[in-house]
Amino acid sequence: MTIRVLAKESVFAIAASVLISAQTPAAPPSEACHNAELPIPRTVPGSMGGQEFARRVGDLEGSARDAEVRRALLAGNLPEHLRHLAPVTLEGRGREGAPLTVTFCVMRDYLAVGSDSDSLIVPM
Repeated sequence: MTIRVLAKESVFAIAASVLISAQTPAAPPSEACHNAELPIPRTVPGSMGGQEFARRVGDLEGSARDAEVRRALLAGNLPEHLRHLAPVTLEGRGREGAPLTVTFCVMRDYLAVGSDSDSLIVPM
């Protein structure tokens, strides 16, 4: 099984195309998704936590705040649990009528800056 993670210039565009197969995969999709690597740098030890980040951007609005959020996320300052993707599986039939299963690995539907123990959910 091949895992490809596709990313554009934005954290929002992170998605993984894991499996298109009519056969049983070598590893369960949940394991494959959990182990997929995102093309985001690892968090640097000593990175700013959520509380400190909230103080830093608290007086900013709009695009200025969004720029700081983007900078932090693309630098890798996001909680570890957001790096683990979850499987979403769709089943159907292909053009020839053969059974087809497609599994996408997706991030949670929110973003946060900081660590697992000190994070700030950031709307964008």
